[in-house]
Amino acid sequence: MKNLYSFVLIGVLGFHCDAKIYEPCELAKELYLEMTEMNRDHLVEDIPLLVCIAGYHDYDSDFQSYRIDKDIKREYFGIFGQSKPHLAGRNLEMQLDSFKKDIFDLNKFSKSPMIYRFFKHICSVQYVNSITCNVRLNHYVWSKFHVPVPKAPKMLYGSLQENPVDDFNPFF
Repeated sequence: MKNLYSFVLIGVLGFHCDAKIYEPCELAKELYLEMTEMNRDHLVEDIPLLVCIAGYHDYDSDFQSYRIDKDIKREYFGIFGQSKPHLAGRNLEMQLDSFKKDIFDLNKFSKSPMIYRFFKHICSVQYVNSITCNVRLNHYVWSKFHVPVPKAPKMLYGSLQENPVDDFNPFF
């Protein structure tokens, strides 16, 4: 019995070993490094948006929550809140790849323009505060940039969320 307990404990810990809660500036730097390593330099300009989206998911790569929508429970997982349970606890590179496949396209979000506009809207000035990051991007470059941090990070999820985005027009 003790061996079974140890085996289960090691399995659970091993499954969640990649789970991490980021700070906004730390995530921005990590995204920058991932994108440049994967030769996705053209997506670097979208790092502030990705950091903001992650802010609505507690910057947690193991994020799990739900929303009740028309009496249907919708579950969301991972740092970008995707509806894929297998992403919870996975490393940032896997979650970023999945998110880019679902939302981002190499041709500037042409795959899901309405979702992109929604994220841009909830990451606009009225919904976020801006913080300044001073980070070292590599051995030679120090950088200072701003990332948006949600004012109400819990507004999209949970059983009692309100609809604070009533001014969003999905068609423009």
